[in-house]
Amino acid sequence: TPTSGGSRSPSRSKDKGDFIPYRDSKLTRVLRSSLGGNAVTLLLVTVHPAMYCVEQTMTSLRFASKARCVDNYVGGGPEEGPRRRDEKSTIDAQQRIIEGLQSKLRALELQRGPDSAENGYWMMQQFQGLQHELKEKEQQLAMKTRLLSERERQLGQLRDQLVGRSDVDE
Repeated sequence: TPTSGGSRSPSRSKDKGDFIPYRDSKLTRVLRSSLGGNAVTLLLVTVHPAMYCVEQTMTSLRFASKARCVDNYVGGGPEEGPRRRDEKSTIDAQQRIIEGLQSKLRALELQRGPDSAENGYWMMQQFQGLQHELKEKEQQLAMKTRLLSERERQLGQLRDQLVGRSDVDE
């Protein structure tokens, strides 16, 4: 039989209890990765005009009709969502570090005053170290921001291509 569990297809079923829904059919399970929303799916149905092939032709056309009604919504790949969240959380964490360094720098600038030369020298070293660390973090942030922008641009292009393909199919 064409479906799992020894059940009959809807076209052969006399009893409504024997109906195998589209989502539970063996063919749907075989095609699950293609019909699941993360792929552009093309279903090619072959038919034959001979009378002895009418039942198979009708069964294939019914399946194609049901498959055509399925709406696929393409999301990012399963690994894209977590990777993107990780990148954004890394950028957010680096922004917080930069803000913390800037506040430390301001605090040091306020403490810096007409103190002894020794204390001034120590503060100057702290100030320069914080400035250096701040520049490094800003460079890292700029690099990650460029990478994120590039990936968002690529994602937009892929969505545009997918929408273009689905418009052509209809």
